[in-house]
Amino acid sequence: MNIITMLGRVIWLLAAALALTAAVLATLWFLGRPAREVQGIWETEGYGLVFDISPFTIRILQVGPASCTIWKTMPAHRGMAKRFAGYGFSAVGAGSVMQISAADVTNPITATRLDALPAQCTEGKPAGPVENFDIFWHAFDQHYPHFETQGIDWDARRDEALTELGDPPDRDPRTLAAVMRHALDGITDPQVSLDTPDGTYRPARGIEEEVPAWVEKARAALPVIDSYLDPEPQNTETGGFRHAWIDGEIAYLGLHHMETQAALSGTQADEAAALAALMAETYADAKGVIVDLRFNPGGAETVALEYARLFASEARIVAQKSVVTGPDSLSPPTPIRIRPTEASFGAIPTVVLTSAHTGGAAELFTLAVRDEPQVTVMGEETAGALSDLLTRTLPNGFSVTLPHQVYATAEGTPIGLTPLAPDLSVADGNGNAGDAVLEAAIDVLE
Repeated sequence: MNIITMLGRVIWLLAAALALTAAVLATLWFLGRPAREVQGIWETEGYGLVFDISPFTIRILQVGPASCTIWKTMPAHRGMAKRFAGYGFSAVGAGSVMQISAADVTNPITATRLDALPAQCTEGKPAGPVENFDIFWHAFDQHYPHFETQGIDWDARRDEALTELGDPPDRDPRTLAAVMRHALDGITDPQVSLDTPDGTYRPARGIEEEVPAWVEKARAALPVIDSYLDPEPQNTETGGFRHAWIDGEIAYLGLHHMETQAALSGTQADEAAALAALMAETYADAKGVIVDLRFNPGGAETVALEYARLFASEARIVAQKSVVTGPDSLSPPTPIRIRPTEASFGAIPTVVLTSAHTGGAAELFTLAVRDEPQVTVMGEETAGALSDLLTRTLPNGFSVTLPHQVYATAEGTPIGLTPLAPDLSVADGNGNAGDAVLEAAIDVLE
């Protein structure tokens, strides 16, 4: 056999292998395509999103009454959408409604079918200062739930802003940023923020420094807390635990955020369950447990609920939440449930430490465990910032973040911006002289 014949056979074999690979990939792609009944254009109730699902691509658009921008684009493959973006889709009833599941979100997202994309997605125009302000204004008008409780007339704020921008409007981005900041005056909600070239502005605190003051306070507190721990604390690589023994009898679990680094094939909640089991095993012989949430700004609700299962004695509803679906409009409440787990601390006496820096999902954790008979919440009131967040990016590059959900207790009492009060109030005592809150928790458990 001459070399030319051999090369010909090798090339033929390679071509056959490539053709077989392509056929296999095409088959896998075909099998993973979104079902026919979920293909089409869907508008979510709340969230301000439109899903455009074709046999080949999935586009997610951020849509408001005066705006439409492409937020995400991904291949139309169920497995890839689930693994890399966390989305699952299922049609309901006759196919006019779709339920969207999102990884690490405790409530399903409901969407209704549209015949075509909204007009603002097909009839775009250049966005100047007024258009950018209107997108900003509509984001709050459509999704923000707390104007009334803060005594803010949002319609009047738009009229004031248009006057400040002038006619013709001032095109300096700094002017627009100042007008937006002025529109947010009086909002005490710590979750509201505006990002511009000037930095991150929170109406509750002003322009944030490069390192926020609460972070500096947390850093200063760590050496003081460490002086009570023996041996030195350990940090979990994939989660927010900083843990150690106190006097060889009390487990100290410092939780600095409610996020985890999920494995490629899993969710944040899966990793949180593994970390919770590790804590339960490591401190199985503890006579008491301290969970320190004083510098925990929140994170994923599903992570907080997995950690809360460490202390759950029975399956129950711990809260309810509704999504803002428009001005003065809410979705039906979704119950947030918790159930016990085998890896738990059982009836071991537990103290949960809170402060004004305990926010978001850390507040949900507190809400989930505070009625357990072995749990005492101690310290200061929480931040009053219990909600998932919605972020909108404006055409000029500014972005705004706001809460878009309303929480209530299991009994249905609205929580709103109300901080969660501790069972035992102890003033923040972090400083060189010691940690008064931590010492009070130790006294309760000894």
